[in-house]
Amino acid sequence: MERTKSITMRFTEAALRNLKPPASGRQVYQHVPHRGLDVRFSYTIFKATGNQPTGKRSFTMQRRLHTTPTKIVLPASTLEEAGKLAREAHNFFLQDIHPYEGWQRKEKNAPTFSELFDVYLEERDLRPKTVEHYKTCLNLMPKKYRNTKINLFTDATILNMYNQRMRDVQEAFKNRNTPKTWDGITSTKTMMRVAKAIFKFARNHPDYKHFVEKEDFFGVLDTVKKVKINKTKRKHNPVMKTDLPALVEAIFKDAEIREVQGAKHASLIRDFLFYCLFTGLRLSNARSMELTPRDGAEAYISGKNKFVVPVSKSGRELACPLSDIAVAIKDRRAIISKEHNSKYLFYSPYSKTKCLNNPNSTIKRIKALCNLNFSTHDLRATYIHYAKRHSSVSDYMQHSLTGHTILQRFVDEGYDKPEPDDLAQAQQNITDSIIECSGFTKKQFLARLNKGKKTKLKVATA
Repeated sequence: MERTKSITMRFTEAALRNLKPPASGRQVYQHVPHRGLDVRFSYTIFKATGNQPTGKRSFTMQRRLHTTPTKIVLPASTLEEAGKLAREAHNFFLQDIHPYEGWQRKEKNAPTFSELFDVYLEERDLRPKTVEHYKTCLNLMPKKYRNTKINLFTDATILNMYNQRMRDVQEAFKNRNTPKTWDGITSTKTMMRVAKAIFKFARNHPDYKHFVEKEDFFGVLDTVKKVKINKTKRKHNPVMKTDLPALVEAIFKDAEIREVQGAKHASLIRDFLFYCLFTGLRLSNARSMELTPRDGAEAYISGKNKFVVPVSKSGRELACPLSDIAVAIKDRRAIISKEHNSKYLFYSPYSKTKCLNNPNSTIKRIKALCNLNFSTHDLRATYIHYAKRHSSVSDYMQHSLTGHTILQRFVDEGYDKPEPDDLAQAQQNITDSIIECSGFTKKQFLARLNKGKKTKLKVATA
């Protein structure tokens, strides 16, 4: 076949696309290695024919294998793919392995996504709950993709997997309400996050990184998580006077049921929820509260009847007194924490840090008992509601107790900065109001808290 002398040039997608086919025979173009395409290979264009007016085109590479010149065709349609395949082929040549044989071995030995997932769980020290959660996410993935070898995953494969899962969600919840559909979409996004974690693990693993050298689908894994659906954000609502007795009774009842079942720390979540209710603290501040002041602590107890949040959400320090019930809960939890050498007020044996995790499972049980939809932040909203309705608690006091931004209008309207004694009295009034609206007297409330407990709650008397 007639062939003209090869031409050396720097390969780019645009340059290769604009090359014209030769009048006869074939034309070979040699690549000038540069950053990004650092392996030498060739681009061959054959003369135009009726079926191929632009000429047949292919990427080729030639090296010596066992001192014998060996030429291969790179199965690539784009310059980027050709560069990656040329790098792989170059490594095979260095190992005295024919690239075709090497690629066959690679495809044969590549693990499936499920197999790689099992290796990931073995090599990562994950909590049992996290392992269970990840396995649930794996089961959400369509079966054919779980059994697909990881070297066959591309951006198109990832998108097809995501679209099929979304079709399954829409079909499963076709005749159901919006929250169920939202749960399906949320779980799908979680599935994609787990898939990204597995591929990232493979990319950094010496035994598997050569299977996932294509990183183009990592961008796809990020973009598919941005799903637009018509869903309004749930507002945090206070528990009103008509529902508060049922909620308080459900919190008590759940702890008593757990205690009968033999749970060692049945009163932990109960004390925590009441502590949030009587202080108005955010979940993160309450569960990470420490027993002694420390630099860098998110929140801590100061003295006998005061808590401090160094940097609240509004950006200022929040230092508030505790009511008598909150002090009693604090004292009992402090005794339990010191027995277990924990620095946190709400010691939890089920957490690695010994700090209470989000009590989601307990909240679900309490919701079922009282037939109310509430969250821990609704307890804060309830505290604010009863603070606003009490005549002795001014707006300035309410903002000071909850850590909200102190508005300029408080100064303009002549409000005086609350004194510590005034804040303590306001805190006590809010607690008394909540207990009264829950259908208990203070004596009855304390008796219920102390039911079956060795460490009794004691309220200081004036």
